Amino acid sequence: MRNIPTDIYIENGAVKNHGGEIAELGKKAMIVTGRHSSAVNGSLDDVKAVLESQGIGYVIYNDIEENPYINFVGSIEAREIPNGAADVVVCEAFVGNVILKLYEGVGATLISKVKQGMMTSLRSKIGALLVKPALKETLKSFDASEYGGAPLLGLKGLVVKTHGSSKANEFKNSILQCISFSEEKIPQKVQEHLADYKSSREAAKDGV
Repeated sequence: MRNIPTDIYIENGAVKNHGGEIAELGKKAMIVTGRHSSAVNGSLDDVKAVLESQGIGYVIYNDIEENPYINFVGSIEAREIPNGAADVVVCEAFVGNVILKLYEGVGATLISKVKQGMMTSLRSKIGALLVKPALKETLKSFDASEYGGAPLLGLKGLVVKTHGSSKANEFKNSILQCISFSEEKIPQKVQEHLADYKSSREAAKDGV
């Protein structure tokens, strides 16, 4: 099995500074860019010049079309995630893990602080009794254990990955998720959707 390079350089002049290292990876590169910005600001020319100086051939891939099945909202800030700015957030694995763990901790801390605040005085305790039904439902939305786990898509079967520290409630909700996915035929719908998209792309290339 061939190893895929995973070095990521984020800095000013990264291509110029690491041109020699890039040359060690191979003799052919694929440059993926937007349609206009990289050409206008000159960064595409800079990358091409470095690759050519190192004797590296390249293919420019800048004809990326929007997927008509997806409403792409663009990049979002982490603070916008809880407000539902996007239904699906795609990010690098480490970043995604940090976001998940952070919100798990924030949710647990928020629930704990609200409960503590409700018990600070007789007045707050009376108020807690009055708002308890509504507050209980609201706080459940911040409780990570109420969501079970995350589904692994792209598989023929049903797999829900729970957290390593999951307790009985998370396992219960994960099983319920699997039942729901099975009843809704989620794997089949994903497969059908991808097949339809592939067909539409092939038809578009053929000019149909």
